[in-house]
Amino acid sequence: MEEQTPPVIVHNVEKQQDNTPIPPQDSPKQEKPKRKARYGIPVLVFGIIHVLLGSLFLTFRIWYFGILSWVLFVVNLFLFIVFIKKTKHKHAIFIIGAILSLYGLGLSIVGAEMTFSLPHYEREDGEYYLKVYKPEIGGEYKINVSGNIKESQSDYVVYSVRAGESISISEYEYGGYEYSHADFTRTDDNSYINLELFQSGSNWWEYIMPECDVTITPHFSFRGYYLVYCWETEGGYASISWNSTDDYTIVYEESDWTEYCVDFDAVITFNASPKTGYSFDCWEILEIDCYGNYQEEDCYSTSISYNMPYADVSFYPVFY
Repeated sequence: MEEQTPPVIVHNVEKQQDNTPIPPQDSPKQEKPKRKARYGIPVLVFGIIHVLLGSLFLTFRIWYFGILSWVLFVVNLFLFIVFIKKTKHKHAIFIIGAILSLYGLGLSIVGAEMTFSLPHYEREDGEYYLKVYKPEIGGEYKINVSGNIKESQSDYVVYSVRAGESISISEYEYGGYEYSHADFTRTDDNSYINLELFQSGSNWWEYIMPECDVTITPHFSFRGYYLVYCWETEGGYASISWNSTDDYTIVYEESDWTEYCVDFDAVITFNASPKTGYSFDCWEILEIDCYGNYQEEDCYSTSISYNMPYADVSFYPVFY
């Protein structure tokens, strides 16, 4: 019986050009994956610093805090670009840092607005700014303060006032409007201040300046246009008639004069009658519109027809 020879297993061995086998090579080592979070850590740290600088700038309004805040934002923007290019991955640390940086930028913007909203003159210790806005329409807000005027613009006036000083305020209404209220706020963050006001005279109120910059914003509301007419004087009488009773309502009455709230363009007729021994001179007419503009007129006819304007009007008969 013939012995069977075992099969020969031939391995495929790569050979070089000279038919010598290629020596085995070690398999390449796998590189450890880069830690994607490490790119977000600087963004997070700078974001926290950015919030601190923005808060300092908003609180103290010191210009170099604002500059550092803006420079830091540029640095964080650069890190943001590097992070995106390196990882193309939104890691949680990076997202938190970016949000903090944007919040710090917002604080810096608000701080810049507050910083340049008031003039920055040198002021003594204990002095604060009082910024009083002028109403666009409806009235005037008067301030009596011992402090100096630092700036006067078309829409506001700024005073420097020492903390603890008394400030007197009063309002003056223009045609068609009445005083509603005034907002007292901190200038740095616009938060409301509860100030104790006490009356110091006819239509005058006082309060004590706190230890912070204060902004006062008065408000006037529309009430309708008033007509005041005097119907009796020492030298004679006056009468009034209306085309329609729907054109007016009586606001106030006294023994010798009456105040009406009158619709615009209502037609009113006035008549004057002198007493015995007197003669009629003229009607003195005074108009005050919602911007505080005055217009005076004398009418020498005893009977006049008048169209109600966009203004408060007073009629006074003059006899001699």
